[in-house]
Amino acid sequence: MSGTLSRRTVLSNAAAATVLAAGWPIAAAAQVVEQDLVDDDSLGTLGAFDVNNFGPPGTRAVKKNFVFPTDVDATGVFGADLSHHNGVVDWAALRDAGAKYVYTKSSQSDRARDKTFETNWAGLRGVNLPVGGYHFLTAGVPGGDQARYFAKRLKAVGLRSGDLQPVVDLEWDFLGKEFKESKTDYWKAMTAADIVTLVNDSIATLKQELLPLAVTPIVYTNLSWWDANIRGAVFPNTAIWISDYRQKSYENKLPRTVPRHETVLWQFTESGSSARGGGHSALKKLDCNRTIGAMDIKALLIP
Repeated sequence: MSGTLSRRTVLSNAAAATVLAAGWPIAAAAQVVEQDLVDDDSLGTLGAFDVNNFGPPGTRAVKKNFVFPTDVDATGVFGADLSHHNGVVDWAALRDAGAKYVYTKSSQSDRARDKTFETNWAGLRGVNLPVGGYHFLTAGVPGGDQARYFAKRLKAVGLRSGDLQPVVDLEWDFLGKEFKESKTDYWKAMTAADIVTLVNDSIATLKQELLPLAVTPIVYTNLSWWDANIRGAVFPNTAIWISDYRQKSYENKLPRTVPRHETVLWQFTESGSSARGGGHSALKKLDCNRTIGAMDIKALLIP
């Protein structure tokens, strides 16, 4: 489909050849052409996949029905994240409902863009909400190439001091129809060492590309994926944004965490909403996030 991006066109020629050699059914792209994401999975889809498939059966109830501002409490600082899956968003409604910060999806691989990124960024900044971008890392594509594309997208919207630190998303890499039918995770074509190298390259390149800003990229991940693919890995001086939708974790106000890393954000449900009021319609199907404890949101901002 012209102007849209499928999983089958996100890999560079060299990366696709590597994955094909390993037996993964991905066709190589002829050239790098920036296109819109279409069949990418939302963070919410992957978060629910985690709870429904991993962990003791007694912990598999998914947290539902979080409502801004009714369920906001003093034990954390609450926010949301957006992508094209959310459609048109009333940014002022998010602010007035009590969200204190918002991440919005920028990109994926080395050429795939979220078509709502620029609009969401400008709209969120316009209502004075701290805003940040996240990039979904794709297996088999060099981390440096992905980071350069992400940095290009961030610079185009005027990334500056006071914005949220950039995030690279590291979790299951399967999309659309393939997710529903086979749940093939393309990271399985790579060794743990190669995955760690890709992530380290993406972090180092992002820091370099965004100078003179002092960015310290955050890694968004899920403990189930982490333990299955890179258990024991350490990314020095890198904080974690963890996905854990377990009702039990929410009740305990403590998510499952990655060892030897500081957890600064916790995405705890994909089913958040806001109450109608203040001239705003209710928002639905929101990915909701919180800090661990009453952490000052300034700790998440680029100095």
